[in-house]
Amino acid sequence: MSRKASTVIALLALAVLSRTAATSAQGVEAIREAIDVCYRQEYDRAWSLVEPVRSADTTDPAPVYWQAALVQLLAYDTGDPALVDSFHRLSDKAEALCQLRLRKSKSDTSAYFYLGMTRLNRANSFAWEQKRTAAARTMLKVTTPLRTALKLEPGLADAHFGLGMVEYFRAVGDAYLLGLGILGSKKRAFEWVERAVADSGLFQPSAWFSLAWMLGQSQHYDEALKECDRLLVRYPGNRTVIRTMRDICYDKGDYAEVLAIGREMEQSILASFPENKYYLSENWLKTAKAWDRLGRADSALALTGRIIDWEQHQDQVPWLKNYVREAKELRSRLMR
Repeated sequence: MSRKASTVIALLALAVLSRTAATSAQGVEAIREAIDVCYRQEYDRAWSLVEPVRSADTTDPAPVYWQAALVQLLAYDTGDPALVDSFHRLSDKAEALCQLRLRKSKSDTSAYFYLGMTRLNRANSFAWEQKRTAAARTMLKVTTPLRTALKLEPGLADAHFGLGMVEYFRAVGDAYLLGLGILGSKKRAFEWVERAVADSGLFQPSAWFSLAWMLGQSQHYDEALKECDRLLVRYPGNRTVIRTMRDICYDKGDYAEVLAIGREMEQSILASFPENKYYLSENWLKTAKAWDRLGRADSALALTGRIIDWEQHQDQVPWLKNYVREAKELRSRLMR
């Protein structure tokens, strides 16, 4: 699974309650608000909103799942690998609660749904941890519980979103492996994700983020950027959206815009998590490549130097070893 692939699956971390979940109406609204707050990157407040829901019903996997998702997103945003253990512990508990409920009832839509989404988030985490075999194996266990949830509740757009993302990555993998359209269909993936975007459920924001990314990957650049602009109106300063816009502009060939967005991204990272070597080095590498495309070798070399200076930390920082390697390759080419 590629770094780009892992970026978008990170958006699945804010899944929703199924319509048949046992969570109280008050709990549903608390989680709805927590999702909105989390996309505004107010992580402490989001946690404070969901914790009472978890305490109110210790048998419900929904709030435990969401807490795991929150920790996962915080790990990505801070670049702190220490949070990964907490994510896996909470995911273990969410899956155990799902299995407990399924032993009591084989028609529990919520338990099937959260079982599938917990596994999908875990596959994403393994990809971020660069454990590709574990990610692939875990992904294979996602579709059965989500399809079962959808069979029990055909109108469950939440499940369509999860299945749509799995379908998308199967289609992308097929393009590289066979090119026969056997493993997955991008057309079907878009239809399922768009169904979740059009739905009024709690899953709608996550689907919207993913749709914007998918449009960019499919070279529908203007449409993708339009969706990103709309997302920023709802979630000002969201770094996932800003990063997506930066990458779309790079793929589009608008390198001056990449530099402008890269500066905004760096300022946001430094203001929130100034020690985040993972996110800073990734942003410097992308902007260095943009400077190179604009013929400004001096500026590109300055940024690659910053990344290479962190080589001593590459075994402690997620993905930094990759960024250092790419920075060295770029510097070597520019200095010929």
